[in-house]
Amino acid sequence: MDFFASPWDAVSPVLVWILGLKVSDLFGRKFNQTQKRSRILYSWHTVWCIAYLVFSLTSGADSLDYYNGSYLNSSSFSLLGTSFIFQLTALLSGALGLSYLSCFLVYNIIGTCGYLAFDSTIRSLTADKTQLIKKLATLVVFLPSLSFWSSAIGKDPFAFTASCLALWSALDISRRKTIALSSIALMLLVRPHIAGIMILSFAVSLLFSRQLPFLSRLSFLVVFMVCLSLVAPLIADYVGISQNATSDDLNAFIESRQGSNLEGGSSITIEGIPLPFQMISYLLRPSILEINSFFSLISAIENLLLLVVFLLGINGYLRSFRLHSKALFVFLIPCSFFTWAILAATTANLGIAARQKWMLLPMLVYLSLSAVRPARLCSSDISSSIPPLASKAIH
Repeated sequence: MDFFASPWDAVSPVLVWILGLKVSDLFGRKFNQTQKRSRILYSWHTVWCIAYLVFSLTSGADSLDYYNGSYLNSSSFSLLGTSFIFQLTALLSGALGLSYLSCFLVYNIIGTCGYLAFDSTIRSLTADKTQLIKKLATLVVFLPSLSFWSSAIGKDPFAFTASCLALWSALDISRRKTIALSSIALMLLVRPHIAGIMILSFAVSLLFSRQLPFLSRLSFLVVFMVCLSLVAPLIADYVGISQNATSDDLNAFIESRQGSNLEGGSSITIEGIPLPFQMISYLLRPSILEINSFFSLISAIENLLLLVVFLLGINGYLRSFRLHSKALFVFLIPCSFFTWAILAATTANLGIAARQKWMLLPMLVYLSLSAVRPARLCSSDISSSIPPLASKAIH
């Protein structure tokens, strides 16, 4: 593919990258990031954007299909899912004349917005944690796959950013209502069924929120339920299920999804496996024992790190189960776990799972790290375990 067939092809990537720099500065301020931090994150995200571009050219990827295809070839006009990406990419490459590289950089900007929100959320959460937990959280933020999958032409930058914006807005829903609605709109464009889960989760969390007066909660609850009633037909049409579907119809749909996308060496059989094991497999495979390539090695190492984060969270909840914010957790728990269950039950390809799971990982990582005790509590635990005489000797 010739990236510089014309002068515009040489100039446009630079202009798009500078635009992304300005956008990262703007969103960085919105998410309480310093300019230096925002630019470091944007640069890191861009590095993996270029890496994905090279990967798509050497190994093939959906990004090439989106760029080379056209929505005019579809039988019906739609602004949801795959069709939306085709149409957006056609607009970028056709009306604006952007090259493959420039289109990649546009999607990179979209993914960076969510990346900045995720980093801000995690840094705020771990501000009072031990240095070890802070370093662990930083490692999660700089995981290659996080930036790799959220920077390419496709649905994943939108889904990832929608998830991160939903998480960030849920921290203070009374002041971030616009961001919450924006996150739902972004998810609706690419994955309507997940947007439906987000709407329900936000609606339920409002019932437990003490940040808003009762009448405000009631009015927003009505808004969310109206949105859900409007979105429901779109969701049914998108996934190919009748609105009057029975339980047998749903089971047949799930079974058909479990048998799809089985091409390639990363496919697994999930039919007949209990849902909890499907969920674990979806999130943490490939494991160290399943390494068969360089990419599986990177994925296995990242999954091991995520496993450590989840185990720390489980240990924290077992030692002292408490909800720091009832409304926040009422949103996070159903939104992340319902999404997790649906994706795990219908995805039999580990490659697709590695890409899609970043829709829910920001929320699961937040849930896990929020259960880790603050540094001052850890210090008090250590002090209380020292015998009185030893304590006097120390002082």
